[in-house]
Amino acid sequence: LQRTSCQNAAKNYKQELQKRFCAKYSSDVSNARSIASNDLFDNNSIDSSSPILQVENVGFDRKVEGSRHHTDRYEVMQEEGAALVFRRGQPFSIVLHFNRAFNPEEDYFHLQAEFGHTPLIPKGTKYKLPLSENSDNDDDWEFSPVN
Repeated sequence: LQRTSCQNAAKNYKQELQKRFCAKYSSDVSNARSIASNDLFDNNSIDSSSPILQVENVGFDRKVEGSRHHTDRYEVMQEEGAALVFRRGQPFSIVLHFNRAFNPEEDYFHLQAEFGHTPLIPKGTKYKLPLSENSDNDDDWEFSPVN
C-alpha cells in the first residue's frame, strides 16, 4: 500500500510539474502576443508567416536519466509512467518538442524552475534560465539546446 501511494504521489508530482510548466509557458506566450500587438511597436515588421514558438510536448528520457543518475534499478523507476529519481547536483535533460524548429536569431525561450510553496529567487527556490548556446557559464545552472 505504501509503495502504491508513493508511486501515485510521484506520478501526480510529474503531472503537476508538466501542467505548471505548460501553464507558465502559455502565460508567457499570451504576454508576448499582447506586447507584439501593442501600438508602440511597428506591427508591420512582425512576420505573421512565422508563428510564435509553442511547446507541444514536455518529457524526460527515462532510460538515459535513470542510467545517468544510477537510479535505473530502483523499484519506483521500473513501472511504466513512474516518476524519475534524480540525484542532487547531477545534470538532467528535459525533452521539449516545439511546433516548429527553434531559431536562436528570432526566438526567445527560457525555462523557469520553482520549488516549494513560495518560490523566491533570493531563497534559491525559483530560477529563470535563458536558453544559451554557450556553456561557459559561471552559474550553477545551464539550459542549452541539443538536437
